[in-house]
Amino acid sequence: MKGKILLGMGIVLVAFAAILMIPGSHAATITVPTDHATIQQAIDNATAGDTIRVYDGTYSSILVNKTLTIIGNGSSTTTIDGGGGAIAVNITADNVNITGFTIWNATEGITVSANYTDIYNCTLKNNTYGVYFNTGNHSKVRNCIIENNTKYGVYLGGENYLEVY
Repeated sequence: MKGKILLGMGIVLVAFAAILMIPGSHAATITVPTDHATIQQAIDNATAGDTIRVYDGTYSSILVNKTLTIIGNGSSTTTIDGGGGAIAVNITADNVNITGFTIWNATEGITVSANYTDIYNCTLKNNTYGVYFNTGNHSKVRNCIIENNTKYGVYLGGENYLEVY
């Protein structure tokens, strides 16, 4: 009986170890500009669930089409400049978290067409719309400075549930 228990425990441990060794089963942390020169390159090379850490600098517009956490080094030092274009940050994937950026100089600072998006500790300024919720549910805008946007700070197009605080 003792042998069967030990054998069973051994099988469980081997199975657990095998799961831990599956490639891509762990979220990675990618840094910009150390691992990739731009935020978009980091997004393109990331796997859903990864975290992208962005250090001081000014970066161009991005498309976030994977479930990611993107963390800037602080809104006073880490900027996404829309370059006067349509969208600075375009979020099309569910469960995206954006924190610690100044996002400016676009028609839409952030456009959200997804569910469960969290935007926090950001400054959204000098856009036409600070945050434009095109579609989606259960998103949050927390502890953000939203100023000098010419139409709306936060615009709700198709968002069914949004918390702003």
